[in-house]
Amino acid sequence: ASGLNRDSIFLINEPTAASICYDLPSIDKLQHVLVYDLGGGTFDCCIVVIENGKYSVLTSDGHSHLGGADFDNAIVKVVADELKEDNIDIYDNKKDLSKLKDLAERAKIDLSDSLAHNMVFKITDPVTKSIKEYSHQFTRAEFESLIKTHIDRTIEYIQRALDKAVLQIGNINQVILVGGSTRIPYVQTRLSEFFGRPIDPTIVNLDEAVAEGAA
Repeated sequence: ASGLNRDSIFLINEPTAASICYDLPSIDKLQHVLVYDLGGGTFDCCIVVIENGKYSVLTSDGHSHLGGADFDNAIVKVVADELKEDNIDIYDNKKDLSKLKDLAERAKIDLSDSLAHNMVFKITDPVTKSIKEYSHQFTRAEFESLIKTHIDRTIEYIQRALDKAVLQIGNINQVILVGGSTRIPYVQTRLSEFFGRPIDPTIVNLDEAVAEGAA
């Protein structure tokens, strides 16, 4: 914008921005904050050092293609494998595949609040061109088994970040969750198991923390 003073503009990375949302005005001792950012398509794990009002990233790790989309695709694969038994390849029909991905995302979201989700999916038979209705009752336990490998990978990145920073789990004063995929109960459970203490997902607004901190 033309009204901005170029000298007043500075850049701030997302983990630091998220950590700024952590309420620290009354804290004057050194803090190690781990930012666990699991969104729709990427995962970032950063350790931020906060001391005397100054924020700096000590180390970071993660993966540019790991997130909620992988969880959606895991649900899609379950449906695709079952449809193959009826000689239907969902991956050959882009329109139906797109609809299925939307339903998979809806199932993923619903399973954060419910223990079961009944997915009903209508698909066009490639031979008869008739509409067939398919349904699958997904349970939260089944969903967790589908995403376990992905979540375990995020834990491995956390450990790698700790190793690079030469820190132990006990050195982390606070864990901040950012990104829509951290709403998944299993994510919070695995983090609580890893850190050996409850993880509070309400410390910051997981959808707006980065924007609020930057502001």
